[in-house]
Amino acid sequence: MANVVDFLNLVHMHHKNRIVFSNERFNGQKQMDDAIFFCWIWLKNMENGFGIPFHSWATNIRVGFCNHGGINQ
Repeated sequence: MANVVDFLNLVHMHHKNRIVFSNERFNGQKQMDDAIFFCWIWLKNMENGFGIPFHSWATNIRVGFCNHGGINQ
């Protein structure tokens, strides 16, 4: 079963491939935004009872992630 780290690695590889193969410049903010979004998508689909809207979760990610992200559970 995949976990959050796997998705973060995929986001990193996707951005690295865009730099190498599409001559795009590194955009750290875009990479971070994608990582946060894909973590939320993963939690939304994998955790029962996870119903926090993206904006609410992303603006208070530490509390949202600790409550529903499998940390210390």
